[in-house]
Amino acid sequence: MELRELKERTIIRLRERGFAIEEMADVLLETIAKDIQNQTSNGQMIDREQVIKRGQAIDREQAIKYISMAFENRAVLQSALVGINLDVLAEQGKLTEPYLSVIRSDLGTFAVDETLVEWSLSTWGKRNFALFDTIKSGVVQRADKDKLHCHTFADDVLGMFIAQGYKLYQKDLENTLDDKSVRSVEEFPIDDSLIYKNGIEQPPENEDFKKHNPANYRNDVLREAVKKELAPFEKELEGLAKISFGMQKKYIPTVMPRMVKKAQQKVLTSKTEVHAAILTAIELDRLYNKQLELDQRPSSERDSNQYYIFPELMDEIKNSPTFAPTINIAEGAAEFYGVVGRTNFGKLLRPEVQEQFPTLNSCIPSSENKSPFMSKMALMIVAGTNGKIASDFKRNTERWSKDILQPLQPIKTKYDQLRSTPPKNRQPIISNALDQGKKMIDKIITTRAKGSRMKPLEK
Repeated sequence: MELRELKERTIIRLRERGFAIEEMADVLLETIAKDIQNQTSNGQMIDREQVIKRGQAIDREQAIKYISMAFENRAVLQSALVGINLDVLAEQGKLTEPYLSVIRSDLGTFAVDETLVEWSLSTWGKRNFALFDTIKSGVVQRADKDKLHCHTFADDVLGMFIAQGYKLYQKDLENTLDDKSVRSVEEFPIDDSLIYKNGIEQPPENEDFKKHNPANYRNDVLREAVKKELAPFEKELEGLAKISFGMQKKYIPTVMPRMVKKAQQKVLTSKTEVHAAILTAIELDRLYNKQLELDQRPSSERDSNQYYIFPELMDEIKNSPTFAPTINIAEGAAEFYGVVGRTNFGKLLRPEVQEQFPTLNSCIPSSENKSPFMSKMALMIVAGTNGKIASDFKRNTERWSKDILQPLQPIKTKYDQLRSTPPKNRQPIISNALDQGKKMIDKIITTRAKGSRMKPLEK
């Protein structure tokens, strides 16, 4: 789908949910005004960084232009459509439990909504998004506080577009300071009818949409749900564990297959945010396959307004070379496993790295290989397992140093003293060192250091 058409379709979807571009522009204007008010008492800017931070005033039409330009990024549009789609289905009760309760509860514990949109933005955009997600003013606050509609993703989607528009404004300001004539250009201007609130109808009120089962978003319930969903794919998970083993063997020669399997189980069972991310991928793949079945029916047998996934979103999933939300959700989960998890996920996205593991494609947890979201989540499982192995290895190394090497330090001190002593005077030092060494070794064999999980050494 052409970017111009995708931009218009996304704006229309937001309008159907009761949100207009001009409302987002108002939040942007308010933010810039606050930046300017925070100048020093005499009105003088301190340095270049402060100039960029505090900004220069713009009018409403310019703010609308920046927000409109924020809709000209395909990855951002794709993430927005996925979020809106899930909000609509949650409101209609078309998602499966326990995921339906996770979305309807809108608890910050799960972080799926933030992850989906945040990873579509650049580092600059992410900083701005954190600002709007924390403050929640104007239209973002209205979406967050709405008690009659499901806007779990909508408030983050709105914050994402405002953050993107704010980034474009900041870039133009920086170019002004550099005396550059480069300015952000709106490639696809939109009609005024898509900008202003006039003509927007709020979606039907639905007091039942908040009904959910609190027991369904307990961590143990989500963990069991993930185990149940992945149970049919035990063979595929074993294949992913072998890939993790092959990758980690290069860096940690002592790694064993059982250690890898244990680390993989920890990835699948230990973190609530990861459970929510995996269930999101599973649910979206389920909806995708339902929509494929629906599209195959004759038009006479289905309602044109019936859908599981928006038509424009289906087109993007099937035809876009890199569909951003599949990567965003998995990458956000990989982030919980440190630098190793994050960098390994990035490596596994590269075709030349995937070619090194011919069995990878056969390890995707999908019965019919129709899994655009779980295919990336499989890479997260490998990357997360690697991150867990690396963190366990580091922790065990630190414990080894504390439990074994530190107690032996006095012996090393005696040895250094012995080397610097004339041979005829060494016998008392040797006897003393042997006695002290025997006591230390006996202590290591029979006791464990506090907090250590290492087994006692055998004599």
